[in-house]
Amino acid sequence: MFRSIRARIMSWHLLVTALLITAFSLILFSTVADSLYRGVDMTLLSKAAEINSGLDFEAGRWNFPQEENDFSAADLLIQLSDLGGNILARSANLGKKRLPLNATIRAQALKDGPAGSLATVSVGQGPPLRLLTVVDTGDGTSAGLLVQVGISLKRVESTLGRLRFWLLIIAPTLLLLSSLGSFFLADRLLRPLKTMAQTAESIGERSLSERLPVANPEDEIGQLAGTFNRMFGRLQRAFEQQKRFVSDASHELRTPLTVLRGQLEVALRRRRSAQEYRQVLETSLGQAERLSRLVQELLLLARADSGKWQPDFQPIELAQLCAEIAGEIKTLAEQRQITLEVACAKRPVVYGDPLLLRRMIANLLDNAIQYTQPGGQVRLSLELQGDRARLSVADTGLGIPAEELSHVFERFYRADQARSQQRTGGTGLGLAIVREIVRVHQGQIEVESTPGEGTIFTVRLPLYRTATRSH
Repeated sequence: MFRSIRARIMSWHLLVTALLITAFSLILFSTVADSLYRGVDMTLLSKAAEINSGLDFEAGRWNFPQEENDFSAADLLIQLSDLGGNILARSANLGKKRLPLNATIRAQALKDGPAGSLATVSVGQGPPLRLLTVVDTGDGTSAGLLVQVGISLKRVESTLGRLRFWLLIIAPTLLLLSSLGSFFLADRLLRPLKTMAQTAESIGERSLSERLPVANPEDEIGQLAGTFNRMFGRLQRAFEQQKRFVSDASHELRTPLTVLRGQLEVALRRRRSAQEYRQVLETSLGQAERLSRLVQELLLLARADSGKWQPDFQPIELAQLCAEIAGEIKTLAEQRQITLEVACAKRPVVYGDPLLLRRMIANLLDNAIQYTQPGGQVRLSLELQGDRARLSVADTGLGIPAEELSHVFERFYRADQARSQQRTGGTGLGLAIVREIVRVHQGQIEVESTPGEGTIFTVRLPLYRTATRSH
């Protein structure tokens, strides 16, 4: 029914306002009515007390004031009767009328005694009458006397009628003004949201740099706009990274494919010797292996991005794994005349996937060896650090400039791009894969480097007991 926020805001505002106006009107009307009726009753009681104080009983009869038997003041009507209902005296303003004195009124008056009995009665076609009936027994030897004091409720009813009239006029007027106010309030509140929706609608893949306007960053709408802007910023970075990734992947795939095609075309132009064919095949095989390695690494990262990695977590003695990998890579280090040192004084047990951790350590060592000059040194160390295992790979290689340290884990990024591929033949995905493996194992990775002196990669992984509690 109310599909728009504007309609819901207005409806709730009008409902609450109507309830408040109604409650206020009822409370005001009942308070004024109670005050008026209470004032009438106090007047009647005061007059009855005054009359009683002026009466006396002598020689077997009551003596009344003789000023035309007029006991009244203002609109008060007074009537004195015996207990049988016979009128003994009354105020002149009653004329030929008499105040109601039926059996019910007499019985109630006798029951209430000197305190008096109050009742609202009707007299003919006129307005209702507020009537006080008090029993006066004199000095105990006299006959009982009924003192009745009444007053017309015409003024009270007139006052309450005017109040009711104005409340019926004011309440709808306030409700109308409230509805207009709620309309403008809703429009003012929702205008920034409408602007945000229009701006968000216009943002596309070519305009991700646009941001939503933030009128007041302190209020809820401003905070919402700020949240969306931060989300757009993340989307922009992710989109640009994806574009760069696709472009770099295309470039990396195109290079070995171009080499393969060129080698095969050259080989097919004329008949060649077995040695020449062998050389072509060896070159093609190398490029095919590079393509295969690149595709595998791309698939691995794609699975990591999509959350489809399902590591086989188990307790792993990290020192033993480091020793095994160092033994496998030692031959490569010797070929490049690089000293490989392994220092694993502690034997921490971590909770992880052995294949992924093996690849992580191998990638770090391979990266260190490839960027270290002959005669240099690579050191693999492992130690305990609180509730974590600290694994570090340090080399004495080329080092990385400070401005490039924040990019080393990006995909296809290579420090010193002009010579890195020629020097290493890598894909530029090794460190990106290392970072994903560390993330999956809830660890941290850091890099420190000094150009010309070397680089240190440090990985911290939770120990077995700590890791099992968080998985």
